[in-house]
Amino acid sequence: MRPALPIALASLIAGLLAGLAPAAAAERGGSQAVAIPGGTFETVLVIDEPQVEVEPFLLAPTQVTNAEFLAFVEDQPQWRRSRVPSLFATTTYLRHWGDDTDLGDVPAAAPDLPVTNVSWFAAASYCTWAGGRLPTEHEWEYVAAQGVRGDDAVAAQHFAWYSNPHASLRPVGQAPANPFGIHDLHGMVLEWVEDYQRVLPGTDDGSPFGLACGAAARLLAGNTLSDQLSLMRHVVRMNFSAATGTGTLGFRCAWDVADARVGPTTRR
Repeated sequence: MRPALPIALASLIAGLLAGLAPAAAAERGGSQAVAIPGGTFETVLVIDEPQVEVEPFLLAPTQVTNAEFLAFVEDQPQWRRSRVPSLFATTTYLRHWGDDTDLGDVPAAAPDLPVTNVSWFAAASYCTWAGGRLPTEHEWEYVAAQGVRGDDAVAAQHFAWYSNPHASLRPVGQAPANPFGIHDLHGMVLEWVEDYQRVLPGTDDGSPFGLACGAAARLLAGNTLSDQLSLMRHVVRMNFSAATGTGTLGFRCAWDVADARVGPTTRR
């Protein structure tokens, strides 16, 4: 059964399942975090006011990879595929891996590709283990807009993949970074964000209590584009049940500036 939980309760459960306080996770989390300056921007996903202020925070420059997530499940066995309760992950959880702690030889499970088929609970727990959290919807959109808005040539490059929708995933960090030093916000996979979804009427299982998903608008092989023209922009909101995992959905972690002393080394 897929949960429909308020964000506060979901975060509490995910934090408890992670089994580690942020201070204990100081050396975990993979790639170095990038310091993101605060600022104000105009959101295209208007809920209340179009002008949104974002406080300074830290963000992983790349999405979490299969290898990084493997280190997490090796350290936290309750998140292995054979052990995770169905409340926190459906049967699609890590289904592309060979076994609990074996990536196998499926192309999508390559160590340097973004991990997919992970639930919101698993993603949130990984980030807790890494001393951080998932980025908020506004944080994600703020960073994703950098270098895209107002520059038609750059936007055309980001959306060029629409001419080849069956392209395979690439290793993280190979695409050029945006002006903030962040890679792969476009042209790779959708990304979980922290927020509870307040706008869309329902989730993939019909529940009205989905969780927001910041999106790179990435469609992989096997999907059609006939009804997806609305995704042709730098950000799109989707919602999923918190236990859902798909082959087009990954994540990256964020850290509060106040927690920088227990998070990854920062760089600009």
